[in-house]
Amino acid sequence: MNAPVFFAAASANANKAELPYLWGQATPEAKVIIFCLLVFSITAWTVMIGKAVQMRRAKKLRTTPYAASTPISIGATADAYEAIAEMLKDGSL
Repeated sequence: MNAPVFFAAASANANKAELPYLWGQATPEAKVIIFCLLVFSITAWTVMIGKAVQMRRAKKLRTTPYAASTPISIGATADAYEAIAEMLKDGSL
């Protein structure tokens, strides 16, 4: 409800654009908050874009799904656990 009044007040000064006018009217506390929000926003977008690039590279490198390319046999898994247990007993691990 108050938004039309706010924008009307912001555009009252026709000499300046709206954002510079609002920045000039902002208190120091508001400027600190705006700056913090800007920093965190840039950080978040950087992480999201980095993850998107990482997922795209991983998708290009993947030829077959992992589960289909490496069948798991229960015997082989048991042998691996026994080998690890033997190394722990010997102290070589």
